[in-house]
Amino acid sequence: MKKVIILGGGLAGLSAVAHLRKRYDVLLLEKEAIPGGILKTTNINGYIFDHTGHLIHSLNNEMKSFIKAMKLSLIEVKRSSAVYIENKYIPYPIQLNFKYLNEKQKIINDILKSQQEIVISTDTNFYKWVENYFGKTLSDLFFIPYNEKLLRIDLSNVSSDWFSRYLPIPDKIEMIRSLKNGINDAGYNATFCYPQSGGIQVITDKMSELFKKNIRTNINIEGIDIENRIIKTRAEKYNYDILISTIPYPEFLKLSKIEANYKIDYVNVYDLNVGVKKANFPYHWAYFSGKDLPFYRIGSYSNISNALVPKERESFYIEVSFTDKRPNKEEILKMVEQVGIFKIEDIEVAEEKIINYAYPIYNLDIKRLRNHQRQFQENGVFFFGRSGSWKYLSMADIFKESYQIF
Repeated sequence: MKKVIILGGGLAGLSAVAHLRKRYDVLLLEKEAIPGGILKTTNINGYIFDHTGHLIHSLNNEMKSFIKAMKLSLIEVKRSSAVYIENKYIPYPIQLNFKYLNEKQKIINDILKSQQEIVISTDTNFYKWVENYFGKTLSDLFFIPYNEKLLRIDLSNVSSDWFSRYLPIPDKIEMIRSLKNGINDAGYNATFCYPQSGGIQVITDKMSELFKKNIRTNINIEGIDIENRIIKTRAEKYNYDILISTIPYPEFLKLSKIEANYKIDYVNVYDLNVGVKKANFPYHWAYFSGKDLPFYRIGSYSNISNALVPKERESFYIEVSFTDKRPNKEEILKMVEQVGIFKIEDIEVAEEKIINYAYPIYNLDIKRLRNHQRQFQENGVFFFGRSGSWKYLSMADIFKESYQIF
């Protein structure tokens, strides 16, 4: 039986174990004491926080079968989200609710002139595509500033296909029709699911328990010998026939001592979890494109489920992307208060988390990166998961693609 080693015990690594353990001799190596990756949950004085917002969107058949096997209870929630723009909240998605914007007539004129036949691909940059599809006015108001805030990069250097599967892309007729009533239920996350209790970590906890015989924790990898198919740690060596890496792709290259002849871009995310006595925020999450505001998204745990907070309390995750300099907690809270979500004096708990390599960026070298990854297969190396394969994947995507690793 062939020996398969999986690097990284997040959702991708655990899903790979689930599908391969009956056909191969599988061993997962995780550097932390507890598997789960970024699907972690903390309980601070009754406030249950995930390591930023992790919701289950697009519950496909593959994920449904896992949920059933794990005997996990989920709640289903109809999305309530918004975009904060022009100092007000308008329903999400903005491209189907622009009737609330001051520049409505300009947006209509742009849509009528838009070139919606431009194909989404790695050969078309995001800036060009979004401006040609939605028009200059709406792009300048939201799509460009929001995505530049999130990705911290010139969008003319980003492939148009980086987020296309998750962005509602209505045609001209749908957009014009939305002027009558607006459309709030478009997109892959119009409804979402979440564990009935315990936070998002219950998923990886249950998987870890099921596959504990195949998992080793507290493993600090010091090197990967691709040619001889050996994983090196300080204490021992692990031989393999097939290697599946779910760890961040740049970290894999470092451990393998392989230099990439292409650019690898990404952003980290600073997650500020806050529990408060009271707040003024009726949404599950909202997007913030304004350059004067440091955060790109704020979400409410308590609006998902009151089981995540003490009685008569509210809780939030506040997300700020960054590359080098860590965001400043006090400045962020000051701006949240200025927007009117909650007052600093009402804060009871504040927890800071850093998620490294949170968003892999589909820059103009993405084709070369993908080709390089395919070349590793000659040496039995495969990449999987969001950080490993360097693809923007949802939890449901990971469950589905785990059937097709190799």
